[in-house]
Amino acid sequence: MVKRARKALLEPAGPENRSHPRTVCIVGTRPGVGKTVVGGALADHARRRGMRVGVFKPIATGCRRTRHGLRAADAEFLAHWADTSNDLATVNPVCYRDRLIVAECARREGRPVDEDAIEAARQQVSARADVVFIEGVGSLFEPLAANRRFLDMIREWEIPIVLVSPADADDLHSTLSAIELARHAGVSVWAVVLNRYRPNEATLADEMNPETIARYGGVDLPVVVPANRDTSVRKCWLGADIRYALADLGDRIIDNVQPTVGKAS
Repeated sequence: MVKRARKALLEPAGPENRSHPRTVCIVGTRPGVGKTVVGGALADHARRRGMRVGVFKPIATGCRRTRHGLRAADAEFLAHWADTSNDLATVNPVCYRDRLIVAECARREGRPVDEDAIEAARQQVSARADVVFIEGVGSLFEPLAANRRFLDMIREWEIPIVLVSPADADDLHSTLSAIELARHAGVSVWAVVLNRYRPNEATLADEMNPETIARYGGVDLPVVVPANRDTSVRKCWLGADIRYALADLGDRIIDNVQPTVGKAS
């Protein structure tokens, strides 16, 4: 979320922008920080505003086997809250069974990441949407192959990121490092989300965390999202307080993110 270099408000998404929707990628400082929940809440908000919402999980690990093939709970959650017309194979084109880093899954299963399939699915999702929320895999620096990182894919798509980090200050250094490394790679950090804030357990460092990140990361004040024990990706349940906390960020993405022209068509 580079400092709000949001120039003038852009026109609402219309027919002329439909093949190039407003797109952001939701990435984490590490696995398990709540990217899927953040993505689902943003998708739900955009849908409630009357947008055609696309969601995309290019690669998933730890998938379960079904009679329709491997399926990821994350992709099902995103598809549910976006109310997308795309099937799950389009929402999530590359699935691996083991819960390991992507490059290791690909090596063990003898199935390298199919980037052609990913790009074809991304184009299909984009063609049917006014706004697209892409959920990353692992972290920005997730290895996809020996010399390939997820960050490389984001850079080629030419889209900004929403960086999700735990609300407690233990992850402060990794959050600042991710901001700096994304910028060094030419990727814009549109927003930082501090997830699962628990006020009754917060230390002084935790309370100062948003301002510290804004001051030393050169970003706007991060969005703080409360912990919600009823929220469940597997049950497709999303707490109202989480949706409320992310509503303003959803509005800013819809109204200000530039339509994506991205990689190869």
